[in-house]
Amino acid sequence: MREFQQAGLVDGHHTINHGNNLPDASWELIRSAGMTVNACPRSDAQWALGPASMGLQDALNHGVRPGLSVDNETAYSTDLFTEMRVAFHLQRWTIHSARSRQEPKLPALLTVRDMLEFATIHGAQNAALDRKIGTLTPGKEADVVAIRADDVNMMPLTNAISSVVSYAHPGNVDTVLIAGEIRKWRGRLVGHDLATIRARVQQSRDDLFERKGQKLDILT
Repeated sequence: MREFQQAGLVDGHHTINHGNNLPDASWELIRSAGMTVNACPRSDAQWALGPASMGLQDALNHGVRPGLSVDNETAYSTDLFTEMRVAFHLQRWTIHSARSRQEPKLPALLTVRDMLEFATIHGAQNAALDRKIGTLTPGKEADVVAIRADDVNMMPLTNAISSVVSYAHPGNVDTVLIAGEIRKWRGRLVGHDLATIRARVQQSRDDLFERKGQKLDILT
């Protein structure tokens, strides 16, 4: 990280992906330079890229509020609902395990509000878009996700933030507006020919298997 700093590559225009196992000196540079960090809960677990605490806990320990990243679309279905839940439970598991070992000075348990913050405004900061999106704020673009609260997995609604973080999935999303334009309405995508997209995706899969000389068997 010191070499990056000397090359002029450590400033608020840069974001750190993963951020696992960085030394304290690197974290100090990241924080003082105003760099952003995004943690990758499922990717790190999938590929053993770091400890169960993820770069997320390291960031928090050094005064940096991270965003969340899906990171690896080829290995699993990607959505921030799942990333929030995985991050939430991994962090709690890490803290509970440390408590059982009677380790001193344990970090605080994260809340569902923390998770929503990581997935929204801090995700926008990672993309240098926090002046435009990330919060429902006058003057920002109308990026809105409306979730049905009366779906069977969501009812009864008792806490809006907990419902989004702990219960919702993409199928519960009723409406999506991006910069004020409707992109999903009543549970259906708007402006996309899904039949054509589905055919192209399946053809791409078949071509890849054929090039590798492998037979597709969806049950193995």
